[in-house]
Amino acid sequence: MLTARFDEHLERAYQADLLDEKTRLARMIAVLALLFNAAFHVLDHFALASVLPQALAVRVVMVIVPVTLLILSFQEWFSRVYVASVTCGLATLGLCINALISIAGPQDLAADTYYAGLILVAVAMHMLTFVPMGAALFVSLVLLTSYVSVEIGKPAFHTGDQAIVLVTNLFFFVSVVLIGVVGQVLRDRYTRDNFILRHSLQRDVAVEEEKHRLAAYLAEHDVLTGLPNRLRFERQGEELVEQARRSGGYAVVLFIDIDNFKPVNDEHGHAAGDRVLRILAERIGAAAGGATAGNDGIAARFGGDEYVVCLSLAAEEIGNVGFHAARLASAIQRGIDVRGHQLHMTASIGAAAFPLDGDDLQAVLEVADAQMYRSKQIKGEISLSTGIETRNRRPLADSEGRLNFSGLVPQEGV
Repeated sequence: MLTARFDEHLERAYQADLLDEKTRLARMIAVLALLFNAAFHVLDHFALASVLPQALAVRVVMVIVPVTLLILSFQEWFSRVYVASVTCGLATLGLCINALISIAGPQDLAADTYYAGLILVAVAMHMLTFVPMGAALFVSLVLLTSYVSVEIGKPAFHTGDQAIVLVTNLFFFVSVVLIGVVGQVLRDRYTRDNFILRHSLQRDVAVEEEKHRLAAYLAEHDVLTGLPNRLRFERQGEELVEQARRSGGYAVVLFIDIDNFKPVNDEHGHAAGDRVLRILAERIGAAAGGATAGNDGIAARFGGDEYVVCLSLAAEEIGNVGFHAARLASAIQRGIDVRGHQLHMTASIGAAAFPLDGDDLQAVLEVADAQMYRSKQIKGEISLSTGIETRNRRPLADSEGRLNFSGLVPQEGV
């Protein structure tokens, strides 16, 4: 029973997967044909002694054919001519063998023995190629009919026992072809089943790898916004703290809480609230990433409407913390369209820095969190720790806690 073909997409993938094997077998056929020709040319001196010059001319053709196939197999476009080149090549070799049988004299042994070369060609066609079954059977039929024609056309065929020899030879030739057909079908079934198995395994492995990548991503990222979560922030923040410790710089933490976010959910729905959180995450992430030259900051969502940013600042840049905080506040305040309504969100921001406010990231986070709550109480939106405040170049709020953006113009497009 012939193996069913795959659908068009899978069949293309299967044929592409076979390309290396096709090329390898084509080169093997070419090399074997050259070796057999060299060996049989030696035999020609005994089996075709009466017509040796003519036999030599046929042998030259039988050398040109495998050499041509071998050269073609090294071309990038070989896959496009594989069936034609292999089929024509083996058919030509078979016809050359029949030509040797045809030119053999009555006293030459080749007349009765060289038909075995046709069996070699048939075996190669069915067992060492991936040409379609129809093409392989067509070549076998051509070789069979040409051999019969040669044998019947000989004068000795009608005067001796050549008919019995012909029938015997045909029996073996047809038997070999049938065995080759069965082997070709079984091999095709095996290679297709093997391809499906490998294809399925590769797909399953890819699915598992994607699951692991997704699980690893979700373990360190916020599902709604895609920002790092607390776990990833703490790991990356520790790296910035170590960097600051080595360089003598600062790791500044800005704790951000969105003001009056609950009414957004109540008035516009949770879908609108989620959209606002995603937009704010994009703006905070962009502002944090462009905050420092050469050392990008990191931004994370700790949950709900809380975001945290960590910036790596050189020693001389600590006086710019207010500027960076103002950039974040300004980015958050830009209008957000929600169902035709322009929402202008504000945020309470608390800032603290390593090593001014703590010896590690957790201590600095606690101070920044406390400063954020202080910011909520004074309605000033930005509250710097005492250590940062003494180094800030200009106050962010007046004596009554009102926010002062004078000189803190955020970069364009943020």
